[in-house]
Amino acid sequence: MIRDTLGASTEQMGWIIFGLATGSLIGLLSASYLIAHKGGRYVMMMGLIISSALIVVLIAVGIAGLFSHAAKPIGERDSES
Repeated sequence: MIRDTLGASTEQMGWIIFGLATGSLIGLLSASYLIAHKGGRYVMMMGLIISSALIVVLIAVGIAGLFSHAAKPIGERDSES
């Protein structure tokens, strides 16, 4: 269902899942070092700021994507690939 919505191949979904797992491992391995050297409050605040900024960017990209297809009929949107 998600793969069909994104229009991604099985290989692309594999890379997406690999990237998510790799990011999680990097975050887990670096968290103890950052907390020990910068402090828990600093790490939490930076994580909150970075996550919030990424969410704003993703929302802006999503809204821009909606408006870029607004003038085209629905049947023509899928045939752009």
